[in-house]
Amino acid sequence: MKYRITRAGDDPEAWHITLPDRFDFAAARHFLRQIKNFHSTELPDKLHLDCGNTRYIDTAGLGGLLLLGEHVGANRTIVLEKASGTVRGLLDIARIEQRLAGTLPLHEEYDLRACARCGHTANGHCAGTPLAAAGCTEAALAV
Repeated sequence: MKYRITRAGDDPEAWHITLPDRFDFAAARHFLRQIKNFHSTELPDKLHLDCGNTRYIDTAGLGGLLLLGEHVGANRTIVLEKASGTVRGLLDIARIEQRLAGTLPLHEEYDLRACARCGHTANGHCAGTPLAAAGCTEAALAV
């Protein structure tokens, strides 16, 4: 499988890359191999990753996106576009876009226990534990 790299329409210096239907271990590994074939000076300032066709992503796919962020460096922008459904949910839970944007560390330990009232994780707006759910402000707004 080869990833097709095209110029992004409105920005001739940016690349547009369409991710496959399944972005799993094999797809992420192949994707990273292709990107790493480019020297850092050959990479554009902005990469648009089109997730519109992606219906499945696993932890290796999420890790591949983080490794892409490490490879291209902090001076470049990675934009995830058109993600929906389960893929959007997983990107949000893992906070991949924030990590790629540099607002969160690429790697950090975090607790995936969900708040019993709102469903957000411990790194969200509340403490994320059933005992702390009584103080969850978002759950109160949803009532």
